[in-house]
Amino acid sequence: MITDLNNNLGKLNDIAKPYFTKFFSEIQSYVDEIIITGVIYSYADSVKLHNKDSRNPIWNFHEFGIAVDLNIRINNRRFVKADIIDDWIKTGVISDAEELGIRWGGRFNGYPDCVHFDIANILIKKYNLNNVYELISYLEDMAKNEFGNNLMTAELNRLTL
Repeated sequence: MITDLNNNLGKLNDIAKPYFTKFFSEIQSYVDEIIITGVIYSYADSVKLHNKDSRNPIWNFHEFGIAVDLNIRINNRRFVKADIIDDWIKTGVISDAEELGIRWGGRFNGYPDCVHFDIANILIKKYNLNNVYELISYLEDMAKNEFGNNLMTAELNRLTL
């Protein structure tokens, strides 16, 4: 079962939808519930998160609609952001995500984010880039071309990737 708390899973960028659809389909065989807690976060939301938990308020992959935050429930245990990284790994969800090319936030240096999953690595390969910083720059340039100077209010998840 998939529970979309904010009713915005449909706001994923079109390029991300098939990857997350396949991912959710695969893990539903052993996960009792997939709880979507976030898809779209704006720059302003990032600033709020920064003030709350010292994350840098930079452009993030949620803005572009290529990331999902989720909790999972297995045997009445809900796995959330605060859970231990090894506990998430033992669920099998991480290996399934990574086999599909989906990047897991629990491996982030300096700020493990166990509920975060994105397709950054897939896009890095698609656009022949070297790392996430180049991808962010690439996405920013694409957004500037499409939306001009209105990036703070643009619906970046609608960017054609």
